[in-house]
Amino acid sequence: MLRMNLVDLVLGIKKKHHRQMLAYENFFSQNFSENTDDYSKFIQFYQTLNNEEKRLVSSFIEQSITDTTSSIFAWLDGVSFLEGQPKKSLELKYEGEECKLNGHLQDIWLAIQEGCDVEELREFYSNSVFYENET
Repeated sequence: MLRMNLVDLVLGIKKKHHRQMLAYENFFSQNFSENTDDYSKFIQFYQTLNNEEKRLVSSFIEQSITDTTSSIFAWLDGVSFLEGQPKKSLELKYEGEECKLNGHLQDIWLAIQEGCDVEELREFYSNSVFYENET
């Protein structure tokens, strides 16, 4: 039986996040000398940087993605609200499932980002199984 809890959900998003970062790094090595849009200009600029400067830019991009993901999780968890948004409880569930997906997403995300033990997190959130399927 396949069991997935919230930690596995957040880990899946983190894995996708890292694949996206690798795709950006590969994209930055392409030749865009013909194009003049802002994106192409940024890649041309990036290619002029030394390795340390490239590492700093990549680190900034990764931190921006991490912070944005954390902010989205905060909104889904109901701890952050948009301007004019009613202060009502939001429930995120798979159709036909009882377990809410939201409520702890940002906490899990931040714990993983800080290097907490994944198995300990799975145990702590073991009651948050949101999907069970026979394999």
